[in-house]
Amino acid sequence: MTTTISFRLDDEELKTLDLLTSDGTSRSDAIREALRLAKKAHMNRVLWAEAEVMMSSPQDRAEVKRVQEELEGMRAR
Repeated sequence: MTTTISFRLDDEELKTLDLLTSDGTSRSDAIREALRLAKKAHMNRVLWAEAEVMMSSPQDRAEVKRVQEELEGMRAR
């Protein structure tokens, strides 16, 4: 399914879009790629936040250490 959207760009955003399309990339493809990159950045922030919460828990840190030691033992074999 495709959806057409429209939105207003300010001068800085228009300059950015012009830069992203200066190599012949279509506006649609440039915007799609920007959305993909924004999604990836968002997911990375979410994962880092979850990792920070997990690492702030002494029980979770102990579990991570236990798993790391187990993996080290398996690697040594």
